[in-house]
Amino acid sequence: MGFLPGAAMILISAAFQAITALYILETLINVKTPKELTGTAQVVLGRWAGLLSTPAS
Repeated sequence: MGFLPGAAMILISAAFQAITALYILETLINVKTPKELTGTAQVVLGRWAGLLSTPAS
């Protein structure tokens, strides 16, 4: 039982870092490429992390 809180903290931290990395990546991509690519990146990371609720449009 003592393992669970540590694992949860690691998962939350990893998800937060992934979202932060996506935000930085998206900012860089927005400067150079069309928005379709950033939408795809959001969907892919959203499925992986399960925390982004942006619909694929």
